[in-house]
Amino acid sequence: MGSTHGPEPTTTLTLRPREVLRPVAAGETNREIAAARGLTTITMKSFWQEVLQKLGASE
Repeated sequence: MGSTHGPEPTTTLTLRPREVLRPVAAGETNREIAAARGLTTITMKSFWQEVLQKLGASE
């Protein structure tokens, strides 16, 4: 029987936001994640906001 809730939320995320989800879940800070991926913290926060929005969550 199929789900009536639609696709899994992580399947609607673009590549970069999915890449930052796992380290956030592991407890890394925005600064650590950004530095490891050559991003600014502003860009990292933007990706994280996309994750939160698409998952229907808040900080």
